[in-house]
Amino acid sequence: MSEGLSGAPQPPWKKNFEIIKWKTKHAQGEAELRNVREKVATDELTGLASRRFFMERAQSALDNLYVGRQKEQRQRIGIVPAVSIIGIDLDHFGAINNDFGHPVGDKVLQKVAATLMENVRSIDVVGRVGGEEITILFLGPLDVALKKADDLRAAIQALRFEEMGEKEVTASFGVAAVGPDEQPTLEVILERADDALRAAKKPDATHPEGRNRVVEYSTLKQV
Repeated sequence: MSEGLSGAPQPPWKKNFEIIKWKTKHAQGEAELRNVREKVATDELTGLASRRFFMERAQSALDNLYVGRQKEQRQRIGIVPAVSIIGIDLDHFGAINNDFGHPVGDKVLQKVAATLMENVRSIDVVGRVGGEEITILFLGPLDVALKKADDLRAAIQALRFEEMGEKEVTASFGVAAVGPDEQPTLEVILERADDALRAAKKPDATHPEGRNRVVEYSTLKQV
């Protein structure tokens, strides 16, 4: 029989009780820590990745891609084959909030987020990086990313909201990929996707009203 602080013998049941109490407190602490981590990693409204978590995952993917290009490393790590960034911005989202109210705007964001998550792979990361701005870390080459972006664009346009009647929700997309012979920083590749996204929103000869389309960054240099 063990002794307590007073030196008196401590019954076994009390020792077991203290052990159980410590384990319970420790488990509660771990659960609270997991909850905090999940809150930091997840956007509260949409359930998408938070900006911070998205940036961390995107940087990790770029690092993996660049290291994987070194021949001596190819057999020792899981190689990211290609990295593309898909930038998304909901068209006229301010008007949706103004005309139908912010609760409807929130519902639109939530349904769009769910649609995106249902149509990407588990290896891709969909993050809410701004108000109505969403960015996808797409682990694949440019041609596949462009096809995915247009599929997502069509899926968003097909959504319907009872509160909005026949009014459609559309989105513009900008896509940029890391070229095979370059190593741009994360900031640079995100800026390229953003440039393509801004171009997607602008009217031109083929899209007089602009918006609701996909633009690839490399095509901007040809204009």
